[in-house]
Amino acid sequence: MFKRYSPSILLAAVLITSTNVYCQIPQEMHELCGKPDFVAVPSNVMAKKNNLTVRTHEPEAVVEISVNGKVEQVCPIASDRYLVFVLTSVGAYEIVIVNSMSGALIDRFYSWGPVVSPDQHWLALRGFYPRMSESPSEEYLLYDLTKNAAENTVPKPSWSTEGVRGRVIYPAVADGRPFHHIGLPEEQTHYIWSDSFYWSSDSTAFVFADKIQDTLSIVLATLDTSGWKTAIHPLAPDEVKNLEYFREMEVSPESQSIHMRPNDGTGERKLLALRWADFVPAKLEVHPEIVPIFETIIVPALPKLN
Repeated sequence: MFKRYSPSILLAAVLITSTNVYCQIPQEMHELCGKPDFVAVPSNVMAKKNNLTVRTHEPEAVVEISVNGKVEQVCPIASDRYLVFVLTSVGAYEIVIVNSMSGALIDRFYSWGPVVSPDQHWLALRGFYPRMSESPSEEYLLYDLTKNAAENTVPKPSWSTEGVRGRVIYPAVADGRPFHHIGLPEEQTHYIWSDSFYWSSDSTAFVFADKIQDTLSIVLATLDTSGWKTAIHPLAPDEVKNLEYFREMEVSPESQSIHMRPNDGTGERKLLALRWADFVPAKLEVHPEIVPIFETIIVPALPKLN
């Protein structure tokens, strides 16, 4: 059974009134900003227990964040924006994008495992689902950080995806439209099998590992003049043992190669190398439309009064 909650109700459920106690922003996850080195907290940004404050020439702008959320990293990006990562109590991130000059809210949404490209143009992420969801499937998305919320939301989203941002790059789906990814059949239930997304240094490609049933695949997303393309390489039994988990992956567009060191728990770290020619286009995955239960309830007409 699926229940629908409006975005305003969901948002209200995770917001509380701010306190006057300021908190230190750790800024210890510079990789969230797509940078190899420490990124300093912008001088006009402060964090309280449950809000972010941006000092401006006008009254300070305050953006509320999740209950029990902690501002972990603030990333200055292009177009006078701050990309803010708020770590929630369940381990997911609330992503908040604000104007660095006015503090105006540009967008906010939830995700798992976000990783910014080195040029800070793109944000690769896993679609959000509640931790206790029954049989959730991963939904890998790409968000354009140079665009706003409306431009990162597909036209006429369904009731179950109206809060999802970005386009789905894997599994391959029509028009990259987000889909309801909870309660899918086993043959369509995906699991992340690497500890992150791994970007190329020029931000034109990234790679990760995905498992569906007993098939472990390396997924390669590339960008060219025609847009994003996704290809996969299912690993053969002689390439992988015990469905190893990938913690080291490197993609090189110059040599069109990928190097990985899977970790199967035995301590053996054999180098695995693939060429882009080893990949094939991902097959289209079709999902049934989910009809909310309240739309199936027939309410009898009341009798007319004489």
